[in-house]
Amino acid sequence: MIRNYLKTAFRVLLRQKSYSLINIGGLAIGMAVCMLILTYVFHELSYDRFHEHSENIYRLGVDADFGGKAMNLSVSASAMGPTLVKDYPEVLAATRLNHSGQKFLMEIEDRKFYQSNILFADSCFFQVFSFELVRGNRDEALMNRNSIVLTESVAEKFFGNENALGKTIRFNGVVKYTVTGIMKDVPGNSHLQFDILMSNSFPDNWGRISLYTYLLLEPNTDIDRLQAKFPDFQDRYMSDLKEMDITFNLFLQALTDIHLYSKLEYEIDPSGDITYVYLFSAVALFILFIACINYMNLASARSFRRAKEVGLRKVHGALRKQLIRQFIGESVLFSSIAFFLAVVILESVLSEFNTLIGTNGSQIYNNFSNILLFFVVVSVFVGIFAGSYPAFYMSSFSPIAALKGDKIKGKKKSLLRNILVVLQFTIAVALIICTGVIYEQLNFIKNKDLGFDLENRVVIPVRNANFQSKIKDFKNEFKQLSLVENVSVSNAAPSLSMSGSGYVPEGLKTTAPLIIYSFVVDNDYIETLDMEIVEGRNFSEEFGTDSAKVIVNERLCKVMNWDEPLGKNIKQLGSENPINFKIVGVIKDFHFKSLLNEVEPFMLHYLIGGGDMLLFELKDGYYNEALKQIENKWLELTNNTPFDYISLKENYEAQYLSYLRMGKLFTVFTLIAIFVACIGLFGLTSFLTEMRTKEIGIRKVNGASVFNILRLLNADFLKWVLIANVIACPIAWYFMNEWLNEFSYQIHLRWYYFVFGAVLSIIVALLTVSYQSIKSATRNPVDSLRYE
Repeated sequence: MIRNYLKTAFRVLLRQKSYSLINIGGLAIGMAVCMLILTYVFHELSYDRFHEHSENIYRLGVDADFGGKAMNLSVSASAMGPTLVKDYPEVLAATRLNHSGQKFLMEIEDRKFYQSNILFADSCFFQVFSFELVRGNRDEALMNRNSIVLTESVAEKFFGNENALGKTIRFNGVVKYTVTGIMKDVPGNSHLQFDILMSNSFPDNWGRISLYTYLLLEPNTDIDRLQAKFPDFQDRYMSDLKEMDITFNLFLQALTDIHLYSKLEYEIDPSGDITYVYLFSAVALFILFIACINYMNLASARSFRRAKEVGLRKVHGALRKQLIRQFIGESVLFSSIAFFLAVVILESVLSEFNTLIGTNGSQIYNNFSNILLFFVVVSVFVGIFAGSYPAFYMSSFSPIAALKGDKIKGKKKSLLRNILVVLQFTIAVALIICTGVIYEQLNFIKNKDLGFDLENRVVIPVRNANFQSKIKDFKNEFKQLSLVENVSVSNAAPSLSMSGSGYVPEGLKTTAPLIIYSFVVDNDYIETLDMEIVEGRNFSEEFGTDSAKVIVNERLCKVMNWDEPLGKNIKQLGSENPINFKIVGVIKDFHFKSLLNEVEPFMLHYLIGGGDMLLFELKDGYYNEALKQIENKWLELTNNTPFDYISLKENYEAQYLSYLRMGKLFTVFTLIAIFVACIGLFGLTSFLTEMRTKEIGIRKVNGASVFNILRLLNADFLKWVLIANVIACPIAWYFMNEWLNEFSYQIHLRWYYFVFGAVLSIIVALLTVSYQSIKSATRNPVDSLRYE
């Protein structure tokens, strides 16, 4: 009997190839997409939970007000962590970290490497975090000065198959470090991402907010009660700040909340966003739900064609329970095939998906078995549920009724099905609009005038102290190259090595300092970046006193309400012998941070000694050739030290990497949502045209044209699509308006984004509906009237 059921099922599958492909394929794609999104969601939710005491680890943050400027900081002062351990028994341990985004020169005997992703940590690191050491002693790994811990991949890179413990590494050509530990590679679901740990003993300081401090607390510590003690702590150790217009308020942030919930400044690594997790989870469940409902719609629509089969089986003695088993069995078989296809699709696209969202493929499989088990249950449930309607309804007919088709009429209109169409297209239209807005904003960022030129600008970091002392000689050598337009020496560049300090511009009280960001540059810096001096002059070697001169931006002048800024003084804060810098020039505002931030007060100091960056303007149209020319000269000047450079354009655009990924994800989700909506519409069209076959035949016999039939069949569907647009537009407007508010510089929401979504959805709906409509409208009326 089972063999007969299977034989019948496969005959149905092969006899209705297009229907089977659409129905099973639609369900498979829905399952695969949902699996993909859920792997991402579970990965995001698992961040930092692998630590043994993850629920008891907190990061110390600072809410600061510096001269009226509010700052929510993920960093704190170096003295805070150890003092909290000393004063409060519930704080068991504290570790302080410094993460540099720079690359450093590592020398192992005669081999040299540039290595990035280095974390500087104090000796308590492994007391707080449970990263796994495979060699070395956890308690002593960072205890001694100049100790270094390597991850397994870096140890293999540096030393091959040799035991790296006890080996020596020269750091930046000067300091020797000894390898004291080898640890497993950092999991992809850790917000601390590093390849090397280097020991560092941070001197106690209460005023410099620059380190990441993590605390290990006693289990079951009342966090609110502990934080309530912080004001007294601040009064005891930071009372001198009360004399100035500076306030620090300490707070604790749970380790497991950092990745998804933290919106603080100076994050150690780009964070995720719980909003996207909620959004993508909703999209995943929506796609799965709609794919299942569409599958059931198509299955129900096609089941009416089998009415005569039911009658014949009952005439030949088939029992109702046998028919029920047959229909449900077929449906479960088809949904199981869809599940296996979904797994194949998932495996084939998972690596590309990981690349798209920037996750580690091995880490994203952690919850994969649970996800597969969930979808096994889903596929069986969908099969049973989809087959239940034809199974129980059609098997109840008497043989005569089934053969005549008297009862198999169904309702011409179904509120539930219409709501489903509206829901599907509402989501699809909203995603279309959102995708358009996201790409328009990203394009705006890409093309906005930044106040300087990024094109053909590269930076060579000079990391070796010996080379830094010769950097001006290097500059002169590079200036002779034919494909180099200009060279400048500095300690920073836009989006690189930014720092802000407290200053007292003329007109402010010493007790009310202002945070001003600054670079130290030579006299060629402004020309190299093609900045614009709007008032005053540039630095010049002709003026021997320029060491005490500064060039400020327009924003600083605006904040200080200076109509005539030239000659104004800016006093340095926090020094025993503060320098009074005199303003000699004003530059046009430029975006030294990303466009997420407004331009802030800024100034350029004049470089006297050596710097640690060479900034190049390359000849237009010869980018790669110029880099090769610079590399050859670098190898000559540095005795074959590895060449490394940073493209300012690529580095600047990297600040928007998460937004670019989101844009790509929205594009993918939009295409999937459109596809799923089309499947749903196709299923509904199939169902209704099946129900109206005789009506269409009668209309054609009475003179109705193909156009009239098409208009009749398509009108209802277009009505629901238009309603979906009315609902989708305000939803998309709200969410995109909220998203754009993350940017200090943004586009305006224009009417044509919403018109585009409406037009595209209508075109897609018409193309989807028209296939079935044209097929029914051009059918021979005789065949339609013989339908029963």
